[in-house]
Amino acid sequence: MRRREPFFANINLLGRCELDCPFCLGHSVPFAPSPKEIPNHQDWPNLDKFLDRCRGREIDRINLTGLNVDPLQYEDLSGLCNELHEGGFKVGLRTNGLHARERMAEVNAFDSVGYTHVSKKWCASPPDVVDLVRATTAPTRVSFVMTEQTIGELWPLIWKFRAGKKPKYLQIRKVWGGSDADCAMFDQFAASLDVDHKMEERFCEAPTYTVLGMKVVLWTTVETTANSLNYFIDGTISDEYVIVGGYNVARALERKR
Repeated sequence: MRRREPFFANINLLGRCELDCPFCLGHSVPFAPSPKEIPNHQDWPNLDKFLDRCRGREIDRINLTGLNVDPLQYEDLSGLCNELHEGGFKVGLRTNGLHARERMAEVNAFDSVGYTHVSKKWCASPPDVVDLVRATTAPTRVSFVMTEQTIGELWPLIWKFRAGKKPKYLQIRKVWGGSDADCAMFDQFAASLDVDHKMEERFCEAPTYTVLGMKVVLWTTVETTANSLNYFIDGTISDEYVIVGGYNVARALERKR
């Protein structure tokens, strides 16, 4: 599917995540740097070059996320956020929320916050994403990665959001490189939504619905037109939206030089 021109950018942190979610993209790049301590952003190579590239493409929104670590594990997150704001960018945060409660003052300095639902299947004490949404002052989205393990947690999560503050939308994601069973689970859920709810619009070709008063977006990465630029804190820069493929290609090209 033909992608749009990039309309946002990501800064992908590298490190050692405290969780081991089976769908994590970090599993697909075992050779990516995974330092125990994330180096300070003042030492990240090519960051200024990347920011200039964003300005040249008229991109003013940058998300802080992680390839193999959660950005809330980075100590100077507020300093990085402030510097990006001073550089003229709107700054989003993408996090599993594990440390969001203890760092909520810093979280609330962002212009938008995306939380990923953490299943109790792989975290003994997962954060309550409903509570986090209600504590966050910036607009939020919640990402739910559908697998055989997590499907039983989806409707209870939607039900908990029926009253009170809701995220801007709930993004239900088809797991990248998932098993046949995981993909079939997503497809079956999508078909059931089409039976019980009317599709209202498409966002980057992803169908959207309203379910119990909340906007729900069905997201299949390879079937959307979304596009972004990507920076990785080892200095790798990619013009590809597909993060793992873009990182691998950019690294390969760099090794040939």
